[in-house]
Amino acid sequence: MKDEYEEEERSEKRENVKVVLWEWAKIFLVVFNTIAGLASIIGFAASLFSDEKKESIIYLSLGILFFAMMFAVIILIRSNKNDKMREVSKYARGFHEVLHLIRDSFEDLQEVEAMESYNTPAAFRKYMTEKVMVIMDVIAKNISDATGHKVRSCVKMFDFIRNGEVDKNKIKLITLARSGRTSVNNMINEHYNPISLSENSDFSFIFDIKEGYEEERVHFFYQDDLIRYAKKNTYNNSDPKWKKRYKTTIVMPIRYLIIPENDDEAENNEPHYDLIGFLCVDSKKKKLFSIEKRGFILEYLKGISDILYVYLDECISYHEYLKEGNRK
Repeated sequence: MKDEYEEEERSEKRENVKVVLWEWAKIFLVVFNTIAGLASIIGFAASLFSDEKKESIIYLSLGILFFAMMFAVIILIRSNKNDKMREVSKYARGFHEVLHLIRDSFEDLQEVEAMESYNTPAAFRKYMTEKVMVIMDVIAKNISDATGHKVRSCVKMFDFIRNGEVDKNKIKLITLARSGRTSVNNMINEHYNPISLSENSDFSFIFDIKEGYEEERVHFFYQDDLIRYAKKNTYNNSDPKWKKRYKTTIVMPIRYLIIPENDDEAENNEPHYDLIGFLCVDSKKKKLFSIEKRGFILEYLKGISDILYVYLDECISYHEYLKEGNRK
């Protein structure tokens, strides 16, 4: 684990250097080519006139040079806008890839259920974990490519159970799958190291939201400078080394709002959430998402969380079916 995080840190530094060098290179090339081109024009124009007119030509040329430089700046600004559009295109392509992958995984799951390909919960758990690992890799790569910085993603779950527990001090979470894991067996081993929901401020914040969905209500946890946030607020994290591992974090609930039919005899007639886990994205780069693209990435992750619910909900149901079959 230590070597993995050290390699990530070195990779992050290399990527930061590349981004800075490329930005300066673009500015240098535009300015240098503009000045070089205009210098040639000025020299040629001055050579065509007598000494008396050269001074006027030089002043006129300097004026042209000034406006050319302004034009170069405008080109750079528009270039940055084009860069943003390319970034949005990367998100869009990545979103399509994720949805395509989850759709195929769901169809494969339906075939597994029909053929009863797995006889034990353990075998099915391994199958499911491997599928979600691939999904996490795609999400992390998509956001990393779009932002130019290393991003990780993972899914935390209530260990394949639905027991209606309302006391968050008793709830445990497992890391079902995370990006960057090459071995499914290593990932499975993490399942046996659960964490307490109450020891993590981000999960507790989301778990405590009981009201129905409201457009303006913040129903996720997001901080772009988590270390600064922790200094000003009470922040708990069950990972003692979290400060070394990430500074920006987004946690989206994987849940569905259940609205019961109007039945006076129903035990729970109030709208409530079926919360099965969390989609987590983090990076060592603080303020990874600027204001103008923050809303976009949040909506992007909301969409993925929604479709993940459908897939993971079906996986949990089939896992419960296998557990019940083993008891008989």
